[in-house]
Parts: sequence; structure tokens; C-alpha cells
Amino acid sequence: MNLIDKTLLDFLEPLAKLSSDRKQELADVCFIETVAKGINPLRMNVTQASQLIYLTKGDLGLCFQDDRKLILRGGSPAAKHSDQ
Repeated sequence: MNLIDKTLLDFLEPLAKLSSDRKQELADVCFIETVAKGINPLRMNVTQASQLIYLTKGDLGLCFQDDRKLILRGGSPAAKHSDQ
């Protein structure tokens, strides 16, 4: 895991709207995790705590309960929004 630079938060919504000081506070507790192919990136949330996850690089395949499938590409507009 790597800590992040607050400038990354300038490209993620809704975090980009925060003040510079708030972004720095958030950057101090955020990290980048690299996940190998075939591994569930949500597996680390063992406490089921609320969290925001952004895909900044690579592709992520999503399978929904209704059998829909979606490939999310890192850096795409959809990947920059936590609510999509």
C-alpha cells in the first residue's frame, strides 16, 4: 500500500470539491492498493466499514446479481466518481 499525494484527489469526485487543507487531511489517511488479476479489490474491508474506492489504473470487471457485466477502465469518467 502506498500513501497518496493530495493532487490525485483533484481528479476524483466528489473529493475534487474539497478545500486544499481538507484534501491534505484526507490524503494522509488514503492509500493506493495494487490488486492482482483475479483478486477481489473489496476483500480488505473485513469490518464492512463505509469507504470510497476509485479505480485509477487498469480494468475492473464487475458482475451484478442480475447477470449484467461491466468493465470499468481506470481513469475513465465513470471511474472518477465514487457513486458509479
